[in-house]
Amino acid sequence: MATHQRPAFSRGSAAIAVAVFSACTIGSAVAAAAFAYLDASWRTQLASLQIPVVVPQQLPPGFRLLHFKGKRYPTRVNGKSVTRATYELDFENGAKSDITLFVTDEVDSPSSDPRDPARAPFSVTSAATGPLHIAPVKDPTGPMWMSDTVRIDRPRGAHPTYLLLQGAADKASFQQLVASLVRFAH
Repeated sequence: MATHQRPAFSRGSAAIAVAVFSACTIGSAVAAAAFAYLDASWRTQLASLQIPVVVPQQLPPGFRLLHFKGKRYPTRVNGKSVTRATYELDFENGAKSDITLFVTDEVDSPSSDPRDPARAPFSVTSAATGPLHIAPVKDPTGPMWMSDTVRIDRPRGAHPTYLLLQGAADKASFQQLVASLVRFAH
């Protein structure tokens, strides 16, 4: 009576196949998790702005996108008709701590909020912004953080685009969000 035997490599090959499948599945889940907070209509709207888009790949733990606004609008600059673009993403956690990311292609005046000498400023570097200096400010609603306004149009072109972060979230959340900032391909 002939007995059917499996080749010796079968068990090892199956283990390798399971490991490869698991690695691919995990890799796909990680890739899918990037920008998971942006739904398809928001992605389309960001792409339509025709300015560089810098957003976090991941949000700090407990944060969610609370508000999204993006628009293109006509205006006049030095007597010429131009179209400007801007977008704003408001992130919030369960404790109602927030971080607002604001990007515009219109020069914005620096904030006049008074600095808070009780807390130390800090810097964080991201691939999208380079070093970003974040200072503590006093706000009537409570302590806040505000970043420097930085140009994100790289290489620097004739159409400058600026990014600013502000909010009342804790320092660690600001650091995580800034470290996660990347150019959003569109």
